[in-house]
Amino acid sequence: MRSFVLAGVVVVTLAGCGGGPDLGAASGVRAQPGSPAPAEQAGAISGQLGYPSEFLPGQAIYALSVDLKSYYKVESVSYQGRYTMVGVPAGDYFVYAVARWGTAQQRFGAGYTKAIACGLSVSCTDHAPLTVHVERSQTTTGIDPIDWYADPGQYPLIPDGPTSVASPQPATFDSSESASRSLAETRLISRYVANQADCQANQACSWFVSIVNGHNASYVVAYSGSNADLIRCGLYVVHEGDIWRQLDVRCTEAAKGVSPALHERGHVQLGMGETGCVRVHTTPGITARVVNCLKPGTTALIDGGPYYLPTKASKPPDGPSQADLWWHLSGYGWMVHQYLYSS
Repeated sequence: MRSFVLAGVVVVTLAGCGGGPDLGAASGVRAQPGSPAPAEQAGAISGQLGYPSEFLPGQAIYALSVDLKSYYKVESVSYQGRYTMVGVPAGDYFVYAVARWGTAQQRFGAGYTKAIACGLSVSCTDHAPLTVHVERSQTTTGIDPIDWYADPGQYPLIPDGPTSVASPQPATFDSSESASRSLAETRLISRYVANQADCQANQACSWFVSIVNGHNASYVVAYSGSNADLIRCGLYVVHEGDIWRQLDVRCTEAAKGVSPALHERGHVQLGMGETGCVRVHTTPGITARVVNCLKPGTTALIDGGPYYLPTKASKPPDGPSQADLWWHLSGYGWMVHQYLYSS
């Protein structure tokens, strides 16, 4: 992969900021771009991301200088578990995060606080920010802005205004590529670029590396993330008549193969609350003869698919169902998409 160039890192200054770590007085000020810090002198901040649900949305992570004169920002895509904010000059900062999905947020939703050092238990009630020190040409690690449990209004307002919200995705598309690009933009909350070199530092981007066409179905394998914190994702779309519809997004670590996908191993996994095993059929289709029933944890090589075969009974009114997309497991038979994941 090509390395990122730090030129173009946006440094923003806060005008008219008063004292106090809550930034309340500065919250309504619109900041203006300043000069980027020299790459050879700037430091970085990195850490883990979290969210109080099973889904990890794309986030914006901010480093606010403790003197309230400037801030720096990095984006993450959905499912991205780590971040690295580059181009941060030496100094002391408070680090906050906000989700980049759903209703636009005026205030930060999470922070790197004393409650994290306490263990984030119910007895950890001090949500005051911890100071993060950045050295020149060094990365300050272990800065995890995962305290989502402060009372509303306790965290400061976002200095550059409410977070952007992904636009609603169209119901239909004229090509598999346009449907896949929209998935990357709205589900991963990223900018689509031709390749990694076109993604600016600290921005969340996605770019395609391969596309596979099956029977009335396609999937794109894409890299997604910001700076060097990348994940690999599968973007699945299906063809109905003369239109394309979006179906699903699956992501895993960048070094792993995304699944389900041809020539990758699929891992059988049941949904929440489901028990038993998953049926395997001789041919695609729920009415085809059942030849096996695989228990959760079974892995098998995928050597056929994707094969889209919608049925009126299973197709919901708001779009295609994962139960209508099929993959062939070597030595077993055909299984529906919804129970296959990366190993």
